[in-house]
Amino acid sequence: MKWGAYCEKFGATPRNRVLEIFLTLRTLPLSVDDVAEETGLSKTTTSKMIEGMIKKEYILATRVFRGKQLYQLNKENKDVELFLKAYNAVLDEIVEEYSEKVVA
Repeated sequence: MKWGAYCEKFGATPRNRVLEIFLTLRTLPLSVDDVAEETGLSKTTTSKMIEGMIKKEYILATRVFRGKQLYQLNKENKDVELFLKAYNAVLDEIVEEYSEKVVA
């Protein structure tokens, strides 16, 4: 499976795979099922990663929709701010590499 740029840079650990989905889709509320499907992780592993991120306040439970709890990135958390900066820096690298290829 090909991982996103964040996981390519920092490692495709289960935690990073879940975090990358929340960083990528930062404005959307996501369920455990959504994250499990996007990451290829089991629902059990995904739930454990999300539980750990809730304890660290990286993500917040937002609302229940059709019987499923939804979660969203906590952009006010200082660590999340650093994750977003790192994520954006990785994206900037990709844009720069792509621009160099197009110009050449």
